[in-house]
Amino acid sequence: MLSPSTEEFDRNEKFAIYAAIASVEELVLIDSQPPYGIEIYRRNAAGTLIKADTADGLDLNSLDFSMQRDAVLAGL
Repeated sequence: MLSPSTEEFDRNEKFAIYAAIASVEELVLIDSQPPYGIEIYRRNAAGTLIKADTADGLDLNSLDFSMQRDAVLAGL
């Protein structure tokens, strides 16, 4: 969950820390401010986390989990 006060750190330093962990298959960033974006990054064959399409909500392949965007954002 990104907050205005930590977003830059979360997107840069914290993202790099998680990206360096080979066992992390997917990383999710959810913006806590309008328009409440959901970003999913998936590890590709080369081992790089690449941004995936998130138009329909939260789809985590590594967990076989799906949730519609409205349900994900309901508690914000």
